[in-house]
Amino acid sequence: EDEEEDDDEDDTGIGSGDEGSDNDGVFMAANVADLNLNASDDENSIENDNLGYEDESDDEDVELDQEQVSNLLLEDSDTEGGADVLEHHAGADKALAKLIKMKQEARKAGKLALERIEIASRMRCVVLLELALSSNAPLEDGAVLLAILPLLRARRSLEKVVLSSLSLSGGKKATGLSEKRALMDRISSLLQKRVCKSRLNGISSLAGEELRAARDARAELAARVMAEAKKSLSQSHSDCCSLSLILIMKSLPQDEGNAIAIAKSVYCDAIKQWSSSKSSKLKTSILHDLIVRSPSLARVVLAEPLTDAAENARSAFLKAESFRLLSDLYHVARTDDSQLVDTGMASLQRSAGKFASSLSSAAQDSDIAKAKRARELLKAATELVAFSSAHCQNDADLWDRLEHFAGLLKDFGDGSNSPAINTKCKSIVEMVAEGSKARLGETSGKAAKMSSAGGSKKKKKKGKR
Repeated sequence: EDEEEDDDEDDTGIGSGDEGSDNDGVFMAANVADLNLNASDDENSIENDNLGYEDESDDEDVELDQEQVSNLLLEDSDTEGGADVLEHHAGADKALAKLIKMKQEARKAGKLALERIEIASRMRCVVLLELALSSNAPLEDGAVLLAILPLLRARRSLEKVVLSSLSLSGGKKATGLSEKRALMDRISSLLQKRVCKSRLNGISSLAGEELRAARDARAELAARVMAEAKKSLSQSHSDCCSLSLILIMKSLPQDEGNAIAIAKSVYCDAIKQWSSSKSSKLKTSILHDLIVRSPSLARVVLAEPLTDAAENARSAFLKAESFRLLSDLYHVARTDDSQLVDTGMASLQRSAGKFASSLSSAAQDSDIAKAKRARELLKAATELVAFSSAHCQNDADLWDRLEHFAGLLKDFGDGSNSPAINTKCKSIVEMVAEGSKARLGETSGKAAKMSSAGGSKKKKKKGKR
C-alpha cells in the first residue's frame, strides 16, 4: 500500500522536485514584485503604475513643473539637522559683489568707448560739411537749408547732455565730456560761420508750382527753426537759430507774398508768446538780429507787434526790452540795399502814433521809473521824436500824442532822483516843442503860399477883364 501511495504522488506531480523548484521561483518573483497572485491583471498593472514603473511602450518624456521643483529645493534647503547641508560662507558675498562691480565697470568702459567712436565719426562729418560749404560760389538752396534743422537738433542734444553731466558731477570734469563739448562748439561754428554765411541761388527764377512748393518748404523750415529757438538752453543756441532764420528769409523773394508773409507768420506769433507767456524761452536776440541784419524787412514785420508789446507786456522788464527794440527799429540811419526800404519806412509811419501812446502809458508806470528801465524809455522817445520831425511833419494826430507825452515826461523827470534822467527828459521836451513849431511854421507857410497863389490868380483874372 505504501508503494501505491508513492506512485499516486508521482502521478499527480505535486511532490516532484523539479516542479516544486519552479513554483518556488514563481513565488519569489511575485514576492519581489510585490504582486498579488490572487488579484487580476488590471489591479497588478495599477499597482505597478503607482510604484512608478513605466510602460516600456510609452516613449514620451516626463514634464516637470519648474516651480514645484524650486519649491522642493527650497524646502530641502530649509531642513535643519542634516549632515550634508552646505553652510553659508561670508566671504562669498564679497566675492560676488566684487564680480558684479567688475562687470559694471567693464560695461561702462565699453559704453564710453562706443560713445567716443560715435563722437569721432560725427566730428568727421562736420569737417566734411565745412569743406563742402567752403566754396565761394553760390550753392544750391536745398543742400544748405536741409542741413540747418539736423545741425540745430544735434547741437541742442549735445548741450543737454553736457549740462546734465555738469549738474550731476557737481561741476567736476566728467568722462567724455570734453569730446561732446568740442563737437557742440564745432557745430556752432559750422552754423554761424559757414551755413548762415552761404551764398544761395534763391528762388526768384522759379515760377508757378515750383515757386509755391519752394516757398511752402521754406515756410515750414522757418516755423521749425523758430520752434527750436523756443527750446534754447543757452544764448549760443539761440544765436544759431536766429542766424538760420535770417538766412531762410534772405533766400525768399523780398515782397509781400513771400518774405514778408512768412516772416510775419513766424515772428509775430513769437513776439506775442515772448511778451505774454511766462514759460517762454525765446531770447530777445532773435528779434534784435533781424533788426540789425535785415532792417527793412524788420521794420515791415516787427513795428506793429513791438508797439503792442511795449504797451501790453506782462512785466516792466519786457516793456523796457520792447522799447529798446523799437529804438533800434526807428534808428533809420541803419539801412540796407533791400527793395523793401520804402515799405519799411511806411510801416514805421503807420506805427508811430501807437508808439507815442505806449510811451505815454509807460511814463505813468512806476515800475518803468527805475533808472535802468527809464533809460530805455527815454532812448526810444528820442528816436521817435527825431523820426517824426524828419518823416511825419504832416501827421497832426501823431504830434498831438507827442505833445501829450511831453507833458507827462516833464513830470516824470521832475519826480526822478537821477539828474541825468531829469536832464534827458528836458531835452526830449524841447525836441517835441521844436518839432511842433517847425510843423506849425511849415503849415502856416504852406497856407500863406496857398493864399498868395489864390490872390495872384484873382488879380490876373481882373486884369484880363
